[in-house]
Amino acid sequence: MLVTADGSSTGTIGGGIMEADVVRMGRQWAVDGTARIEAHTLLHRKTGLGEKSGMICAGSQTNLYACWRPDQHLSLVRLAIDCFEADGPAILHLSPDNAQIELPTGGGELEHTSFEGTDSDWRYREQLLNTRRLAIMGGGHCSLALCRVMQMMGYAITVFDTRPGVSTIEANKFAARIIITDHYSDRMAELPYPELTPVIVMTSAAGTDVEAVRAVHPLPVPWIGIMGSEAKIAVIRNQLDETSGTPIDTSRLRAPVGITIPSRTPEEIAISIAGQIIAEAAQENYSGRMEFTSPATLT
Repeated sequence: MLVTADGSSTGTIGGGIMEADVVRMGRQWAVDGTARIEAHTLLHRKTGLGEKSGMICAGSQTNLYACWRPDQHLSLVRLAIDCFEADGPAILHLSPDNAQIELPTGGGELEHTSFEGTDSDWRYREQLLNTRRLAIMGGGHCSLALCRVMQMMGYAITVFDTRPGVSTIEANKFAARIIITDHYSDRMAELPYPELTPVIVMTSAAGTDVEAVRAVHPLPVPWIGIMGSEAKIAVIRNQLDETSGTPIDTSRLRAPVGITIPSRTPEEIAISIAGQIIAEAAQENYSGRMEFTSPATLT
């Protein structure tokens, strides 16, 4: 959450009285202008030892507070923005007396975000690469609605389609990348970080759904969801079985994709699919050992 000297804020750390207190504190820190980095573990209860959050939902929450000055930290903020725009791995290091960004010098393993230590002696490492990622095969009405929902949740989305000039693709301001190609298999190498990227197949016809699944299947994506009725999914599965090529690993297929709710409009379908994406993400064991190739070096 970002708090400015006039008390305005963007983002959230959980809401409620705790967040209101932090906004007031952040405003005062910004007015004072003293650079500082602190960690506070807040207890969500009214009694007992320790610093209280003002909330009563039980448990605890560790917050990191950083008050940064333009003359000392503007270059760091600009570098962080460059990292986001480059869509490449980078590690933000924070400690009570230091803040810096570590850029990879080449390929390697993607690191976890981690916090170690106590409130007075700690080290924090945050992976700046957005690991919330999604690819959608097809750019129709349901794709547009799903992009809107997932972009609100902070996902980096890539959309593929074989149809140029489709109105819903032109209206899509929510995807980070939109790739138009004659055949899906021609451009799949352009999908960044496939190990982190589930794929939702929702093209305009069963035949192109099959083509899309075949194109995606060789990539190490965690799972592939296919939109459609049970009858349509049966047709797609039969065509996948009949199509020559590498056998499909059905354990990675989610078909029909989406949690079971009454969903008829593109927006309702998007909510159904978003629910399954969230549920699947909660089950994934992100090991932090994903191999990556570093993008162009930032300076």
